[in-house]
Amino acid sequence: MQCYTEVLPPTAVTHAISLPFVHAKANNLIVAKTALLQVFEIRSIVPLEHRIAPGQRRGSKDQSVPDGKDVSQRTESISTLVLVAEYPLSGTVTSLARVKALNTKSGGEALLVAVRDAKISLVEWDPENYTLSTISIHYYEGDNIHTAPWASDLTEYPSYLTVDPSSRCAALKFGARHLAILPFRQIGDDLVEEEYEAVGSPPPKVASPQTLKDIGSDQHKKETPYSASFVLPLTALDPSLTHPIHLAFLHEYREPTFGIVSSNKAASSALLEERKDILTYSVFTLDLEQRASTTLLSVTNLPYDIFRVIPLAAPIGGALLVGSNELVHVDQAGKTNAVAVNDFAKQCSSFPMSDQSGLRLRLEGCEIEQLSQESTEMLVVLHTGETAILSFKIDGRSVSGLSMHPIAADRGGLAIRAAASCTAPLGRGRLFIGSEDGDSVVLGWQKRTAQFTRKRSHAQMLAEDEELSFSDEDFSDDDVDDDLYGRAAAPAKAAVASPTTGTTPDSYVFRVHDVLPSLGPMRSVCFGAPTTTSAEEGQEGREDVRAPLELVAAVGRGRASSLAVLNREISPRVLHTSDMSDARGLWTVSAKKTTSAGDAAESTAGYDQYLIEGGETVSKVYSFDGLDTKEVTGTEFEGEGAIVDMGLLASGTRIVHVQKSEVRTYDSDLGLSQILPILDESDAELRIVATSFADPYLMLLREDDSVQILEADASGDLDDVEVGEETNSMRWLNLRTPVQVFPTLSSLPPVVSADYVPRRAQPRETLIEILVAGLGDASLKSPYMILRSATDDLVFYEPFHYPLPGASSTPASFTHNLRFRKVPNPHTPKYLETEDASLNKASPLRILADVGGYSAVFMPGVSPSLVLKTTNGPPRVINLRGKGVRSLTGLDTDVCQNGFAYVDITGTLRQCTLSCDKAAQYDLGWVSRRIRPFRPGHDLGAVAYFEPNGLYALASSQNVGFTLPAEDLRQDIHEKDLKFQPLVPQSSLHLFDPGTSTIIDTYPFAPSEYVTSLQVMTLEASEQTHVQRPLIVAGTTFLRGEDLAAKGGLYVFDVVRVVPEIGKPETGRKLKLISREDIRGAVTAIAPLGKEGFVGVGQGQKLTVRGLKEDGSCLPVAFLDVQCYVSSLKSLKDSNFWLMGDAWKGLWFGGFTEEPYKLTMFGKSRSKMEVVVAEFLPYNDQLYIVVVDAECDLHVLQYDPENPKSLSGQRLLHKSTFHLGHWPTSMTLLPSTMNVQPSQAPTNGVSETQPPAQPLFHILITTQSGALATLTPLDEPEYRRLGALQTHLTSVLDHAAGLNPRAYRAAEGEAGGGFGGRGVIDGGLLRRVAELGVGRRGEVMGRSGGEMDGGFLVGGDSDGLGYL
Repeated sequence: MQCYTEVLPPTAVTHAISLPFVHAKANNLIVAKTALLQVFEIRSIVPLEHRIAPGQRRGSKDQSVPDGKDVSQRTESISTLVLVAEYPLSGTVTSLARVKALNTKSGGEALLVAVRDAKISLVEWDPENYTLSTISIHYYEGDNIHTAPWASDLTEYPSYLTVDPSSRCAALKFGARHLAILPFRQIGDDLVEEEYEAVGSPPPKVASPQTLKDIGSDQHKKETPYSASFVLPLTALDPSLTHPIHLAFLHEYREPTFGIVSSNKAASSALLEERKDILTYSVFTLDLEQRASTTLLSVTNLPYDIFRVIPLAAPIGGALLVGSNELVHVDQAGKTNAVAVNDFAKQCSSFPMSDQSGLRLRLEGCEIEQLSQESTEMLVVLHTGETAILSFKIDGRSVSGLSMHPIAADRGGLAIRAAASCTAPLGRGRLFIGSEDGDSVVLGWQKRTAQFTRKRSHAQMLAEDEELSFSDEDFSDDDVDDDLYGRAAAPAKAAVASPTTGTTPDSYVFRVHDVLPSLGPMRSVCFGAPTTTSAEEGQEGREDVRAPLELVAAVGRGRASSLAVLNREISPRVLHTSDMSDARGLWTVSAKKTTSAGDAAESTAGYDQYLIEGGETVSKVYSFDGLDTKEVTGTEFEGEGAIVDMGLLASGTRIVHVQKSEVRTYDSDLGLSQILPILDESDAELRIVATSFADPYLMLLREDDSVQILEADASGDLDDVEVGEETNSMRWLNLRTPVQVFPTLSSLPPVVSADYVPRRAQPRETLIEILVAGLGDASLKSPYMILRSATDDLVFYEPFHYPLPGASSTPASFTHNLRFRKVPNPHTPKYLETEDASLNKASPLRILADVGGYSAVFMPGVSPSLVLKTTNGPPRVINLRGKGVRSLTGLDTDVCQNGFAYVDITGTLRQCTLSCDKAAQYDLGWVSRRIRPFRPGHDLGAVAYFEPNGLYALASSQNVGFTLPAEDLRQDIHEKDLKFQPLVPQSSLHLFDPGTSTIIDTYPFAPSEYVTSLQVMTLEASEQTHVQRPLIVAGTTFLRGEDLAAKGGLYVFDVVRVVPEIGKPETGRKLKLISREDIRGAVTAIAPLGKEGFVGVGQGQKLTVRGLKEDGSCLPVAFLDVQCYVSSLKSLKDSNFWLMGDAWKGLWFGGFTEEPYKLTMFGKSRSKMEVVVAEFLPYNDQLYIVVVDAECDLHVLQYDPENPKSLSGQRLLHKSTFHLGHWPTSMTLLPSTMNVQPSQAPTNGVSETQPPAQPLFHILITTQSGALATLTPLDEPEYRRLGALQTHLTSVLDHAAGLNPRAYRAAEGEAGGGFGGRGVIDGGLLRRVAELGVGRRGEVMGRSGGEMDGGFLVGGDSDGLGYL
């Protein structure tokens, strides 16, 4: 009984596509990250140093302009991705495609989302609710799909989706050779049928596009945008299509036509002599009504290594066939052109091709995208991130050749660090390059030409010269060709047949516009203590805001590999601390001085002048002297009485001091300017409850729930503004009259609008504060409405307009047709008991104009939090490390720029900046920092923390050419035959100092030796003294080819003191090799074993236990024969238990005895299980074992020898199964900081002594997609309550793309009585309970037996990782 919760979402991009989605003229990018769908908008941002608008002061934060608008210095603008919305999916995305569907709600195109298990969802954008709307879902992998008895399961085969360029149909290839066709309705389909019902009727008239749109809108209003789909085997099209490789729909055909690469035998490199050129490229046209096909052409004897078909639009046309060693172009007539890019192309194929083997390129895993619709060049992104230009030579109307041109580094050839997983053209010289191995980028390109005069294109010259045209003989083809090929294709090709620009592939220059950061894949993780940098040494008060540990992960591959340092909370960089025990509120002000002409002059350097301390009865003013503060006296500032709020008005020339019963204004020197008492109609004093500044207005909320608005005139004096009829409902004001009233806001509905009327009376949330603020970074700010409840829950609403104003309509005000959409917020506030009376009354939210480059909002109290947002992420609420905060204010001085100051519950004033690292990122809800310790070319694979010296051991690899070992009998191969050598990794072990972020020592391993496992474990260093100390242990494997027996090595290192280099004190530590053992068999896993300091080693088909000797050897003391390949080896701390996972044969659980030394197996799982990772999970005197297999299914096993079904423990009981959806890389058993109270059984009034609570453990799971998750055990009552809540939420919530979360989490075969009967709770689904309104949420929580707040985790720690 466990709960699985993702604490970090996936970040690795798997699929992407661009289309007008939100509205007809939008430029959107849809990105899929395994099981997360994100919708972005492309915007052009002009950097601050290049764009100064008239009348705009330099330093303004909001520099965005709508995409497509002209701005000054356009060449300096960059394109950025702005997140519109994101949706977690209950499925693993396998393909994305765009469809021009009829009558979409937004007027834009629809999106096809293909997920695992042969499901297709057709979705569109709903502008009324500003969210994703599901049109239909299609499921094809059912019992009616017949396969051969010996064939593998349908899930074993890859599935991919392709759509006809004219959106006439979509095809999903699934299984071994099944094809599902989904036709789409088109405008005019029914019109043609009606016109030809009567014999001899005249031909249909050609209608204008607007007429077709109106007719289609009327006729298809009640029809679905798709027709009935059907499934057919590929062998029905052609009996030779028994082994399909890839297929795609082609351009420029009147009927849906696709090209497919296939063979009648399976391609194999081992049988290359017999199956050298066995692939065939065939083109089929589909008749959707008759469900038949016609073969148009077939090209045989293609190279065996072709793996992809890329359709090409005009002006190139045809299809590009991508192989590992060559590229082949096939035009519409079947003419072929090919180019070889390495030496193996000629050796592996006899297909005629031009020779560019000197490039020595490897095309496995490459992505190819056309640079623009008019271009004849394509961008090739290799698996190393290097790029090249593929050029097509156009001769008349056909392709006569193609060539490859690598891009130099000085022209942006190395701008992409990792292999690309997908590409999407964004228009205007921009491409999106998605990656699963590193950051995804928006890549821009420009052409450098020597021509300065603008020449007319060939298409323009054809349009100007009406006499210039092709003869009638050029178009005298058969009627069959007219039906197949579009007539518009010929002029398009002719228009670019003779380019006049004079550009070459070498004239392209690439640069990165924007980056989507990624933490995937997380290959290795460890926990280490935070280090103190040189800038932080000697600072006091830092320990209270410093996390005990930080999570360090080796992320990325190749040149994108780096160290990621993750923290759950913000640990600010403390610059100065002082005592301010009487402070209940803090404000910083910097007023401008007025000149003699009455204009405002800038204050000195724009820094803050005063720090104002607001106490319960007395207030003080301080000035800044470096980091010290000095009290200011002798001014006219009123120090008596409590301060409600302070701010600036009149263009920053007046300091406004709001007290409980009056408002005072001061000049820049705190000279009194005006006193305005707050009185009602009978001149009785009214207390001010809350304020809101919006220069030149000041809104006051008084104790009788009335509103008073003050306006600053030209001289800086405040005058009353007449307000319309008051109402207690939330309203949107234009500072004079309410223009929007939202009576149902306190019910927290998903969409808030002025005309929204609930069906019935609903309960309301107790809201204590409402705030409208702009959130964002230096490039873009977006307005949000933030609601704060009595329990410190923050609810975010994003404004949008519906209906959208037309292009020809006059611009309306911002509040016209204004609505708000609720934005999910998974943050859970802390609940801590405190005796500080100042925290019992909630302090108001504080807007921070610039803190570390972010426009943020701070929430003080027992759960101090910052609300931060980046352009490519939603608002994130991140806790501030430390104790409760009374008040916080922004601080900008010469020594603390863009920082903040706050007072905690102990009365300590801290002046801080947001982070020690300016490159820290907050877009994931955690604080993440990236460190690249190596030069490009090193691939970081493993990391371990060496606690005695506070250093990290890193294992990296570098690709080197493979050479045959000395014992190989094929040494007669000459060097000239190995010009293009295979690449194998060669590892090195490094010692990394986190304080200086440098490598201080390196130990190189032998050629072709690769580190498979790295750990720091406590071993017995001496047999005589039996002293145990931490040592670095590495297991290696030699990559010697498939014809030689595998071997490995076991290395033990210590860190010793040496004389450091001059000026580099961190180099006073070096690696010392203590032991090295050559082992027969590859060392695939290591783990500490036993209490006496032994190491368990998985070597080949044996599990051995080794111990260090005095002579430096590491000899085995016990062994056990295992199955095939040890993929995981773990031990339970402070015990002799171990578990071993096999890559094919399941999991074994056993123990180790030391007198005598012996390995004993206690129990095993079912034999058919491909174990990827495994870990122990003890809970309440019960021992569970968690396993994740190759299907990404999580299995919970239990060792219970007292259960009869376990056969005295020999069989591990299978308790439950849960589908992760992500490929796991590691599982780590950690102590949990959750304060989960155990359920108390009724005692009938008898007092019983409860046993002491046992420590709670949970498992941290890392994945290749960058997702981070925890698996937490639950007791029986809690499991039942959460299970009931999960059941209700499954049926109540709206699930994106219509996918079923219950079917997604169920393992394959579980529904048929397969494995465990009790499932794991999906914590991500439980967190979505906040998306419901207050009434619906209370109803769901009541049915599940929970409280209104719905939190099952008590104690203020939502994920149990409080030490981060």
